[in-house]
Amino acid sequence: DPIYTTEALHRSANVAIALNQLEQAKQRLVQALSSAEKIQDDNDRSDALHEVATAYGKLNAPAIAQSVLAKALSSAEKIPDDYTRSSALSGIAAAYGELKAPTIAQSVLAKALSSAEKIPGDSARSSVLHAIATAYGKQNAPTIAQSGLAKVLSSAEKIPDDHARSDALSGIATAYGKLNEPAIAQSGLAKVLSSAEKIPADYARSRALRAIATAYGKQNAPTIAQSG
Repeated sequence: DPIYTTEALHRSANVAIALNQLEQAKQRLVQALSSAEKIQDDNDRSDALHEVATAYGKLNAPAIAQSVLAKALSSAEKIPDDYTRSSALSGIAAAYGELKAPTIAQSVLAKALSSAEKIPGDSARSSVLHAIATAYGKQNAPTIAQSGLAKVLSSAEKIPDDHARSDALSGIATAYGKLNEPAIAQSGLAKVLSSAEKIPADYARSRALRAIATAYGKQNAPTIAQSG
């Protein structure tokens, strides 16, 4: 059964990662991905892809992770259901956030964004955008993050549902708050604020504004925070 095979390989890979046996972990995860792709049920396949992606994020070997996570992304894109596809894509985005390899992350997160934009459901699409924004915020590469987050913001602004849009904007604001680059954060947060102010629903707008305020507060730059 592909489900049990994938789970066994995933557990084996996690053990190898814990023991710093990277080559063995890579082999197990390649096998786990191949097995996951054979799972017929969309939910189970999505969960398996999410788990494999998460394990790759722990490898601390970006070059090894890149090729397999790209395959995981390709497999995730074939899942027909919005929410299960969203879960898989979010897991892959989160894995790239852990790699701490900005150039590699930028390339694949752009592909994940392109995939996310094709998801019709507002909440499902918002969830992936939030995950992509979070991944950019972890890269410790403000210039790369600035470019990526601008694209995520552009996509988020097209979400019709107030609450889903608020969730995506909140993720983007939080990511800017983690960049440790006040000038870039100020510029980006001003744009997020402009978008948040256009949300009609009070609670949804308030949620986004709180995230923006929190991000400003983390800048350790009182003049910029005061301005925001």
